[in-house]
Amino acid sequence: MKTPSVLIKAITFGFYISLCLALSPAKSFAAEFTTTQVKALNQMEVEAKTIVETLLTKNTETSRQHYNQLTLLIHQLQNSAREKQYNEKLSRELMMAYSWLRIIDIEAARQAWVEAAIGANQLTGMIIQASNFPTMMERDLEWLDYLGRDIQLLMMEDPHSNADLLKFRKADMSNTWERVSAALIENFKNKPLVLQGKALESDIIASTKPDEIIAKSEQWLTFIRSIEDTGRIQPGE
Repeated sequence: MKTPSVLIKAITFGFYISLCLALSPAKSFAAEFTTTQVKALNQMEVEAKTIVETLLTKNTETSRQHYNQLTLLIHQLQNSAREKQYNEKLSRELMMAYSWLRIIDIEAARQAWVEAAIGANQLTGMIIQASNFPTMMERDLEWLDYLGRDIQLLMMEDPHSNADLLKFRKADMSNTWERVSAALIENFKNKPLVLQGKALESDIIASTKPDEIIAKSEQWLTFIRSIEDTGRIQPGE
């Protein structure tokens, strides 16, 4: 019988490929969501990200509180979905969400904090896939946040066993950052921000040292979130 850590690797790899294929806004089914469901999705993403952070600091009490809140939100989303016409894709996504909840619970119970955090981060990726964004840049920034955290977590867990996954993550990071960079230059004339991001991205891609990649990934997360949270994207004069 497979151990939970092996199980999470198998599910993660297959699910990551599906996330990449589904990243195009044209394939999103978020437009079918009600306002209440959209709010639930947004809060689910907040809870999942917080679970990752609290697991990494081994704050089990706070992590469990957010896990319970996330479970409640998924229940609410499922109940609201029952009030609408049957949506096969949404049903599959909800089933996968419950699967990730189960993996988080199993890994946390055996105090495998990094593995549990990987599960929570994959759930974050699912939420990004299911959500609709006003612009492609906003979607890309969320995806870059997800990728940065996943690279960090996979390096923490086992860089050798996760080599194939890390290769996919790094390639996706480069492609997505290239698209964001082009938008920053075209729409905001913000070349200094592009150069700062490119330097970090290049360091993560080129480095082969786990400790260095983990540290650079943390800097990447801070960088991406500063763009999202503090309005550092400003139109050029």
